[in-house]
Amino acid sequence: MASKSDSTMDDIYAGHVAALPQLPSRVVKVFLSCLQSDTESERVALLQDVYPDLQEHCLQYGLDFQLFDMHQYGSNSITIDHETTATRILELEDSHRLSQGPFFVSLIGSKYGECILPAVIEEAEYAHIKDCAFEAGRNINLLDEWYLEDVTSTEKKVYRLQPISMKLKHFYDIGVENKELQEKDRLQWKKTHETLLELLQQCSEYAFDEGLINEDEVHKYYMSGLETEVSTAISRSEESAKNCLFVFRNLEDIPQNLNSDHPELPKYIDMKKPKHKFDKKAQDRLKKLKEGRIPSKVPGENILNFSVKWTEKGIDPEFSAHKMYLKDLCMQVSEKLKTLIDRRMASECQDPLRPTIEDSRHMFNEVVEHVRMSSVYCRDFVGRETLLSQVKNSILSNRNDSDRVSHPIVLEGIVGSGKSATLSMLAKTATSWLGENTVAIIRFTCLTLYSKSARDILISICRQICKAYKKKLSDIPEDFDTLKSFFPDLLNKVSNASRPLLIIIDNIENVRKDFDAHNLQWLPANLPTNVFVIVSITHDSQLKVTLEKKILISSNFIQVPPLTEKELQRIINQFLHACNRTLTTEQLKLFVRAVQKNCQPLFAKLLCQETKFVNPSGNGREPITACKEAIHRIFQHLEEKYGSIIVQHTIRYLTAPNHGITEIEILDLLSCNDEVINAIYPNQLPMVLRFPHRVWANIKYDLGLLLCEVHIDNKTLLKWSNEILKQTAKDRYLCTKTNIVICHRDFSELFLQTWVKQKPLNLPNREVEVDDNRKVAPQPLLYGETRYNMRRLSELWYHLIFSGDLKRLKMATFCNFEYLLAKTHATSIYHLISDFDIMFQQTIDSELELISNAIRLSLAALSADPLQLAAELIGRLLPMKDDYPEDLENLVQQAMEWCDLYTRPLLVPLSSWLPNPRESLVTSLSCEGLTWMTVTLDNQNVICATRSNAVTVYHIASKQRIRNYHGHESDITCLQLSHDEKFIATGSTDKTVRMWDLETEKSLLTLTGHMGSVTCLTISHNDHRVMSGSSDCMLNVYRVDTGEKLHTFKEHSKPITSIAINSYDDVLVSTAADTTIKIWNLDDFTLLESIEDFSSSMICMALSDDNTFIVSGCENGKVQLNSLTTGTEIHCLERHKHKVSAITVSHDSTYAIVGTTDNMVHVYNLKSAELLHTFTGHTHPITCLSVTQDDYFVISASFDQTVKVWNLDKQPRNEPNPDNHKDQVLCVAISKDGTYAITGSKDCTLKIWNLEISQIVQSLEEHEKPVTSVDLAEDCTFAVSGSEDATVKVWSVMMGFVVVTFSEHRDKITTVRILSDNQRILSADMKNSIKVWFAESGEVILSCSGPSTFVTTTPSSTFCISGDGDERMKIWQVGDGKSVHTISHLKPITCFTVTKDNKFCITGSEDESLKVWEIETGKITQILAGHDDGVTCVAVADHNRHVISGSLDTTLIIWNMMTGEVDRALNGHTDGVTGVRMTTDGSIAISGSKDGTLRVWSVQRGTLITSFYMHVGVVNLEMSFDASHIIVQLADGGHAPLLCLHNSPATDVKSQSQVDINVNEDPWPVLPIKPKPPLVHKQSVVLPPTGSRKSTVIPPGEAGKANATATTGQTSNKKGALSGTIGTSKDSKGTPKKNKKSGVCIIL
Repeated sequence: MASKSDSTMDDIYAGHVAALPQLPSRVVKVFLSCLQSDTESERVALLQDVYPDLQEHCLQYGLDFQLFDMHQYGSNSITIDHETTATRILELEDSHRLSQGPFFVSLIGSKYGECILPAVIEEAEYAHIKDCAFEAGRNINLLDEWYLEDVTSTEKKVYRLQPISMKLKHFYDIGVENKELQEKDRLQWKKTHETLLELLQQCSEYAFDEGLINEDEVHKYYMSGLETEVSTAISRSEESAKNCLFVFRNLEDIPQNLNSDHPELPKYIDMKKPKHKFDKKAQDRLKKLKEGRIPSKVPGENILNFSVKWTEKGIDPEFSAHKMYLKDLCMQVSEKLKTLIDRRMASECQDPLRPTIEDSRHMFNEVVEHVRMSSVYCRDFVGRETLLSQVKNSILSNRNDSDRVSHPIVLEGIVGSGKSATLSMLAKTATSWLGENTVAIIRFTCLTLYSKSARDILISICRQICKAYKKKLSDIPEDFDTLKSFFPDLLNKVSNASRPLLIIIDNIENVRKDFDAHNLQWLPANLPTNVFVIVSITHDSQLKVTLEKKILISSNFIQVPPLTEKELQRIINQFLHACNRTLTTEQLKLFVRAVQKNCQPLFAKLLCQETKFVNPSGNGREPITACKEAIHRIFQHLEEKYGSIIVQHTIRYLTAPNHGITEIEILDLLSCNDEVINAIYPNQLPMVLRFPHRVWANIKYDLGLLLCEVHIDNKTLLKWSNEILKQTAKDRYLCTKTNIVICHRDFSELFLQTWVKQKPLNLPNREVEVDDNRKVAPQPLLYGETRYNMRRLSELWYHLIFSGDLKRLKMATFCNFEYLLAKTHATSIYHLISDFDIMFQQTIDSELELISNAIRLSLAALSADPLQLAAELIGRLLPMKDDYPEDLENLVQQAMEWCDLYTRPLLVPLSSWLPNPRESLVTSLSCEGLTWMTVTLDNQNVICATRSNAVTVYHIASKQRIRNYHGHESDITCLQLSHDEKFIATGSTDKTVRMWDLETEKSLLTLTGHMGSVTCLTISHNDHRVMSGSSDCMLNVYRVDTGEKLHTFKEHSKPITSIAINSYDDVLVSTAADTTIKIWNLDDFTLLESIEDFSSSMICMALSDDNTFIVSGCENGKVQLNSLTTGTEIHCLERHKHKVSAITVSHDSTYAIVGTTDNMVHVYNLKSAELLHTFTGHTHPITCLSVTQDDYFVISASFDQTVKVWNLDKQPRNEPNPDNHKDQVLCVAISKDGTYAITGSKDCTLKIWNLEISQIVQSLEEHEKPVTSVDLAEDCTFAVSGSEDATVKVWSVMMGFVVVTFSEHRDKITTVRILSDNQRILSADMKNSIKVWFAESGEVILSCSGPSTFVTTTPSSTFCISGDGDERMKIWQVGDGKSVHTISHLKPITCFTVTKDNKFCITGSEDESLKVWEIETGKITQILAGHDDGVTCVAVADHNRHVISGSLDTTLIIWNMMTGEVDRALNGHTDGVTGVRMTTDGSIAISGSKDGTLRVWSVQRGTLITSFYMHVGVVNLEMSFDASHIIVQLADGGHAPLLCLHNSPATDVKSQSQVDINVNEDPWPVLPIKPKPPLVHKQSVVLPPTGSRKSTVIPPGEAGKANATATTGQTSNKKGALSGTIGTSKDSKGTPKKNKKSGVCIIL
C-alpha cells in the first residue's frame, strides 16, 4: 500500500494544485519586534554582532540570514502610522512563511507603546460606535472621512481606514526637497490620529457598557503596535510559537519622582500626555502580555529575561554593566537562534517529500514551481467562461472523434490579456472536464532555470510524464535531436483512455533560440489519442506563421478577447481588495471608466496599483490607455514618494538580474550604493551603513502586484510579474550604457564578495567617520562541502558580461576551473554551453572561444559525467596553452591542480590526442555596400565604410549596428581609427578627408587639398597627424588639431595606392601605380629612399610594427618583403595562386596576412615564408584585412558584403604532433614495473614512453613495414619489435638504436615476447614458425612449428600457449618445443590469459563462454557461462580468486574462479567491450569498449568508480600493475593515449579487504570542489568564536564527511613531490590506506 507521502508525490507529478507543498526558501528571515525608542542600543548590538555571526552560521546550510528591523533609523512618527503597522504585519507574515526555523524575535522592555488605529472595523461594530458617538454628541464627520465602506469585499462588509497619503500627499515623502510639506502633513496626521483614537476608544467603551460589543473588540482600540505584532506571531500555530524568541528587559530603580528632569524616561516607560504621569493602564496591558499571554503560548526556553539598572541615559552602552548586558544579550540570542536553525535543518532531512537524489530534487522543484505559479494565476482569474468553453470544446471534440487527428491548440492574445491565467485555470480544472485521472503538465517559459530552452522544457516535461506514468527516467535522452524524436514516442506510449494527458506551454515565443528552437520541430503537430497540447503566443508573435504551417486547422487558433463589463468589474474589485484600497462609489465609477479604455487584466491591475498613491479623479489628469503609460505613472509616483535616486537604483536592481533577486541581495546592493546612502540619510549617517528595512518594505508593497515570487536557484526571488513591466523598467532606468554598466558592475561586486569585509564610503562632500563594514552577506561558490551557491553560478557571469568586465569575467567564471566544474555539476553541461552562447552575443575572445569549443566537443562525455571536465580540458587545451599564456594557461593549470587535490579515483590524460578545439571561422556579419573596415582596440567593434557614403560601427558579437556617420558626398575609399580611439578619419572619392568623433558621431574636420580621389590614409601613432594619398599622385600631411596642411609630397608619377607610418612617427612609406616604393622623412619632409626594382605596380602595402619589413602586394600577385632600413629585397611570399587585394601584418611582426582575388585569406610566417593557413569562406575578393591588437584574430572584409573573424592559429594546422604516429597504432606494451611503455604503428615506427615523466624518449624508425608486436625487457634496458617486414629488432631503450636484427622468419611477425630470464626472445610469424633466440646475439635456441597467430607464455616462461584464431589452442613446452596439450571451444577462441602462478590458462570464445584450464594437465577446472554474445577479452588477478571478462553484449562479468559463479555483472558500456585489465591485487578493473570509453570498476563492489571518454573506439589497453598508468590502442588515428588513474586505490594493497571505494548514496553528497575559507565579517567583540559552540545537528558538510571513505591526508608523491593531497580510504578495521597520487601538475 502506497504511503501518504508517495500519494502526495504522485498528485504533484500529476499537476494537482491541491497537493502543492511549500518549497524551502533557503532563508532565515527574523522579524525584530520592539518599540523604537527604548531598544536602540539593543538593536544596534544585534545588527553589529548577532547579524554577522548568524550570517556565517547559516552559510554552511546555504541559507541567507535576514534580521528585519523595521525601526532601523526610522522616525518616531511611524508608531502612529497604521500603514506602516500594516506593512510590519505583512513583513512578519512574510517571515513566518519563508523563514527556515526562527522567524520572530521580540524585545520587550518596560514600555507598552502607543495605541494604533485599527485598519478594519466590521460593519455592525462600526455602526454601534457611530451610534454611541452620535448619542454622546461627538462629531462623527472625521470618522466618516477616514473610514470608508469596502465595496470590493466579497465577504462580510467592513469599513477600512484610508491611506494617509490619500489626504496628506507628502506624509511619506523622504526627499529633502519636500521636507517642510512632510512636516506639515505629519503634524496634521498626529492631530487627526489623536482625535480618531480618542473617539474610538471612548465610544467603544460606551458600546461595551451597553452590551453591543465584547471585551476583545474593545481591546483592539487600546492595542499598541507591539502587542499587535506579538499576537500575530504567537497565534499562528503551536509550531510557530516554538520558532519565536522573546527578550524581556526589566529596568530596575526607575525614578518615581516625575517632577525631576528625566528627558530619557519617556523613551522607556509609558506616560500620559500632556501631564507626564505614568500610564498605569498601559503598564497593566504590558504586564498581561509579558506574564500571561506570551508564556501561555511560547516555550519557556524561548523567553530570555534580563534585569538592568536604570541610568540617566537609559541604556548606556558605555556603562560597564550595560555593556555586559548587551554582550550577554547578543550571546544568548545568537545561541538560541542557532539552536532553532539547527533544529529546522535536522527536520529538513526527515521531510518525506524531500527527494534525496539531486536530479530528482531539480525535477521535483521544477514541477512544484510551475504548479505553484499556476495557482497564483488562478487567484487572479475571473469569468472568461466563453473562452474556457471554446478551448475545452475544441479539445473534447478531438477526443470524441477517434478518426480525427488531434493537433495542438494555440491561445493568442495581446500582452496582459490573461493568457497565463486562462491556461492556469484550464490546468487546474482539467480533472473536472477531462477526467479525474488526468495528468496536467504546465510550463511557463523562462519562469525557472529549466524552462528557458526548448531542450530543458522537453526534458522537464518528459521527466514529469515518466514520473506520472511510472516510466523509466533513464530512457530520456540528453541530446536535443534524439529528444525531439523521443518526445512523440513517449506521448504515444502513455496515450491511455483512462488517463488523459494535458500539456500546456505558456508564451512559447519566449523559448530561447538555441537548438533552432523557433522552427518548432520539437513541438508535435499530430497528437496521439487522449494527449492534448495547448500553447500560447502574443498576437504579434513571429512564431504564428510557423505554427500555422504546422497546424493547418484555423479553429485551433483561439483569440483571448477583452474582458466584458461584468468581468472587468469583478477583476477591479479583486485587485482593489488585494491592494487594501477602498473607494467611494463616485471614485469607483471614475475608476471603472478609466479602466474601460483598455479592457485587459494587466491594465486593470496597473490602475488598481496606482490607487495606492492617488485617488481616482476625473479632473486634472490626462487619461491613459496603454499598459506602458500606466507603468510609467506608477514609477513616477514612487519617485515622488521616495525620491528619484532611491527609486531609480531600486528598480534597476530589480530589473537587471538574470533570474530575479533575493531580498538580502537587493538590501546589500542598496546598502553599498553610496548615492543611495547619501539620499536616504541626508542629515546624519548611521553607525552601520545599511539601507533601512522599512523603506525597502514600503517600496516592495507599493509595487505590490507588479512583483511576483519565484523559486529559482534554491532561493525565493523577486522579479517582475510580466515581461512588459521588465521592459518598461529597462526603457526608463537602464536606457544608457553608463547606467547598464554601473548596475551590472554592482551585482558583479556583490557576487565576487568584494564588499563582504568592507565598502569604504565615497562621498567627497560628506567626510565623516563611519564603519566600512556594511554587513554584506558572503556569496561563496560553495556553501560548505555539500551545496553550491546557485545564485553565484546563475548571476555572476551574466553581470560581468554586461558590465563589460572581460578580464574578471574570464578570471572568475569561464576561465576558472572550479566555476566551470560547479556550473556543470550543479546544472548541466548544456546550461554552461548556453551561458557561453549568451556571452558570445556580447563579446568575442579567442581564449573563451577555445574553451567553449573544447567543452562542446566534450558534450557527450560531460553530460554523462561532469567530473570528466578536468580530463577533457587538459586533453584538449594542454597542447595550446603556451599560445595563450594568460587565462587559458591558468585554466589548464587549475584543472591539473584540481586533479591533484581530488581525493577519489580519476582518469587523467597525460598525452594529447583529442581534436584541436580551435575553429578557423569565429563569426561573420553582413554590411551592405561594404568597401573598407577597421577594428577597435578591444576587438569588439568593427568600423565599416559603405558605398552609401557612410561609416557604420557594428558590434561584432551581437552583429548590431551601433553608430552611423554621414557627410561624404561620394564613395568612401579608406578609413582609420585613431590610436586613442577618439576619432575616425575617412577618405573619399569626393577628394576630401573627414574626421569624426567616435562617440558623438559629429564631424570634427574636413581636410581638403587633393585634386583627385583620396585612395589611402594613415594616422600617426601619437594621433597628431593625418597623412593621405590620392589619385592625383600626391601625399598630403595634415595637423589633426587644426586641419592645417603641413606638406605635400609630389614625387610619385602615378596614383598613390597605399601609405604606412613607422612606430616612431618619423618615417612614411608610400606605394604607387608607378611601381615604386618611396620612403619619406616626416621631420624635414625629405625623400629618404626610392625602391624601384618592381616589375609591376603595388596594390597594397603594410609595415611591420618592429619597423623591420615593408610587405607589399604587387599587381602580378607577388608579395615582396623589403627592409625598411636598407630597402633591399629579403624574399617573396608566393604560395597563393591569385592576385593580391589586401595585406596586413600581425602586431608581433611575425605573420603576414594576405587577401587575394580568389576570395581567400592566407597566413604566412614572415620570416620563413611558410604558408601556415588558408581561410576560405568569402564568395568575393577580399577588400581589407586587419589583425586584432592581441594578434588572436584576423578580420577580413570582402566584396561579398561580409566581415569575417578568423582565429589566427600560430602553428600550421597540418603539422604532425611528435607524440603521435602518422598511421594507426597496431600494438602496445608496458613494462612490468610500469615505468616505460612502447607502441608500434602501421607507419613502421615505434615510440618509447617514459611513464614517470609522461614523455616520449625515443622514436624508432628502422622497420620497413608496419610494426605488429612489441615487448619491453623487465629491467627496461631493451625493447623488441616485430614487423610485417619479417624481421624482429632488439632496441636499446636508452640509446635508441638497433642492437640486433633477427631475420630468420619468412613471413609477417605476429608475436614477440621477452622471456622471464630477460635474455631470450620468443617470436612467431604467419607461417606458423615459432623461434626462441638470444636477444644479445640473435642465436636461435629453438625452432618449431605450430599455431602462431596468438601466442603467449606463462610468467615463468615454462609453457607457451598459442592458437590461430580458430577453436583450438596448443600448450607446449618452451624448453624443447614439445606440444603437451590441446584446449578447445565450440567456436573460435578470441582471448586468453595466464595466471601469475603459472597454473591456469583462461580462454574466452565466440561461443559466449570462458574455460579455466590447468596448464600442466590440460584439464578444464571451470566453465564460465553467462554472456549473451561472444567473449572478447579476459583478465585475472594475481590471487586467482577473480576472473573478469568482457563481451560483445556490452557487459563485463566478474567470476569466482574457484566456484565458477558470477560474482558481479558490470553494466555501463553501450557497445562491445574490447579490452579489460585488472590490477595485480584484484581490486580494480579497467575496461575499454567500441563505445569509446574507458571504465574503472571496483571488483569488490562491482560498481563504477570513474570513466573516461576517449571519443574514439578502444581496440586494446595495457596498464601498469597498479593501474596508475594506462596506454590505449584506438581504432582510428596514430594516437596511443596515455592516462593515469589518479588516486588509484590499488597501491600498496595487501588484500582485497583493504579496498573500500565510497559508492554510498549520501543524502548530503560531498561536492568535488573544496570550499574556500569563508569571507566573514570581523570577529565580534561581543560574541565568542563560533568554534566554541557545539551544534545540535551535524551540518551537511560533516554528514558528507562521515559517509565518505576518501578524505584529505598528507602531501606526498611516488617520487616525493606532489602538488596536492593524498586521498585515503580505510579497510574493514578502519586503518587508513593511502590512495596513489599521480602528481598531474608535476608530470604535465
